[in-house]
Order: sequence, then structure tokens, then C-alpha cells
Amino acid sequence: MIRKLFPLLLFAVAVLFSGCATESPYRKFDNWVLRQNAVPRHFAYYDLFFVSPNVVPSEDSGYLNWTKHGVAEVIHEYTAFQTAHCFSNKVRVFAPFVHQISASEYRKFLATPYEKLEETPLWYAVRDAADALHYYLKNYHRPGRPFVLYGQGEGARILYEALKLSDDITPETGFVAAYFAGLVLPAEQIARDFRKRGIRLASGEFDTGVILAWNTQDQIPVAPGSFIVNPLNWSTAPGLVPASANVYSIFSDPSADPHSKTKELKISAYCGAEITASGSLVAVFKSGTERPLSGFTEYGLFTGNIVVNAEKRVRQYIYKRQWKDTLPPQMPSAPAAPRKNASPAGALPDMREKKN
Repeated sequence: MIRKLFPLLLFAVAVLFSGCATESPYRKFDNWVLRQNAVPRHFAYYDLFFVSPNVVPSEDSGYLNWTKHGVAEVIHEYTAFQTAHCFSNKVRVFAPFVHQISASEYRKFLATPYEKLEETPLWYAVRDAADALHYYLKNYHRPGRPFVLYGQGEGARILYEALKLSDDITPETGFVAAYFAGLVLPAEQIARDFRKRGIRLASGEFDTGVILAWNTQDQIPVAPGSFIVNPLNWSTAPGLVPASANVYSIFSDPSADPHSKTKELKISAYCGAEITASGSLVAVFKSGTERPLSGFTEYGLFTGNIVVNAEKRVRQYIYKRQWKDTLPPQMPSAPAAPRKNASPAGALPDMREKKN
């Protein structure tokens, strides 16, 4: 009797404990748009974690299904261009698929107040991104190795909320900066969300452990007090920064070069940028310059500045980390004032013979 019941007992135990330890879906390579964990760390300067906007045109109320025919290919092409191509071999790219919502649903989300993010349609994508971040940190990241977050449009908001859920991301673990193109939130809210973890609002070109956000799309309203930086000088001060400060803008253009594997249109000093008195960021084009179509092309306006600035911040992070334990706790006191007629410090002694 016991022998007959033993297999049933084993089955019951297996069912009972099957839900106790769930594995992350991001253990599967197919759930990553790009996952360059095979690239040796010493070949890449830092890691780049990227969430794209929803580049698949759809107005239905469902969630993005990247298993549909052709969907994954579209997302991969866009992501590879924005990351691996633009940042070149300086980075290892980690970009997960997430359950994004359509553009119309995202506009509704932005326009509708909510008390709990879990009650909104964006929650599933945020949960995915947080899971992917955790899996990356646990399996592919070495503590202290610098990494940068980069989100665009809907992907910026998704990655921002995922960062809030990721308590293990701090400047001490390697977090250098988060670039959120298309994110508009009050400065006070951002500061409050990350105050306990040492993550701050960016205040300049070289600070680390910071958040940077801007938006040039008209359909995303900018309320008073929103945190907006100018990507051409990384300042929050109002005013115009001329096009000469724009390293380059870059766009994917199938007709740019028929012999090029990656079709691109790269333009130096394409536009300036101005933070207006109302707090909005406006791209300012030179007379006769054709403005790109609104939408995803907006995210290419400041790509050169993002690439250059990310490297600057990573270098600063590495420098501070290398010298952290050797710098004195405080500056030494100033030397005493030299005596009158005394030789300057370091001067050679007078070797001439003195007369008796």
C-alpha cells in the first residue's frame, strides 16, 4: 500500500514546492532584445542598460507581444542602432523585452492621476524591467563596475519606475547615471524617490550617481517645477545653447547610403536647445534646417552629447572610486607664511662662498 502511494506523495510534494522558487523569465536569451554578457568586461568600458520606446505601431489596448512575426526584429533593429551602433564598442548592452502598452494607452496613463502604479496598465512593463535589472545585477554585473541606464519615451518612464523598485542600485554598486529622454516629472518627486539611496538630480556635466531628464515632444505636458536638463550643456539653467555645442545628431535612414550595413544620417551642429521660462526644452534649428519628423527621430537629436557625456561621467566615477581610499579626509592646513627675505620653498641653496 505504501509502495503504491509513494509516487503520489512525491507528486504532491513537487506540486507544493513548485511555486516556492520562481525563475526569472530573463534567464532565457529570447526575452532580451540585446544581451551582450558574452563580451569580456575588459573589452567594454562600461555597461549600458536600455529600454526603448514602443516602436511597434499599434493602437489596440493590448500589451506588446514580441513573439509575433516581425515584432522582435523591429525592436532589435531600433535598439541595436540606438545602443551598440551609437555607443560602439565602449559598452556592453543589456536591453530586455518588456510588456509595453500602445502609444494611445500611454497618453491616457500620463493624463490620468493614479494612487498606485500597480493599478495602471504600465505596471506590467515596469515589473518586467525591474526583474531584468535584478537579473542583470545578479548574473552579469560585477559589484563596482560602472553602468548607465538609458530610456526613451515610454521606455524612460518604465525604466524610471523600475529603478525605484531596485533598492540594490546605488552609486556604491556601480550606478553612474540615468538618461531619461522623454521623461517629465517634478524635481521634488524625483529627489524624494531616491533620497535614501544617494541618487541625486544632476547639477552639472561630471557628477555621478545622478538622474538626467528632458523632453522635446509636445504631446507630453510640462508642469511647473518639472526637472529638465539641457543635453547640450547638462545644465538646468534657462536659456539657449547654440547648435555649435551639439556634437552630432544621428538618425536611421534607409536611403542614406546603399552600401552601408547600418543606414544612418549623422549631422554635426544640427540644432541648438533652449530651456524656456516655462521649463520646457525646445530644439532650436538653424534657418533653413529641416526639422525631423516628430516621434522616434526626436531621440536622435542629442545622441552625440549623450555618448560623450556618459563616458565623461564613467571616467569620473572610476577616478573617484580608485582614489576613494587614498584621498585625505580633509585638505591639509595652509603652510605658514614665509619669513621675510626667506628663499622660496624648493629653491636651491646659495653655494657661493661667504666672505669672512
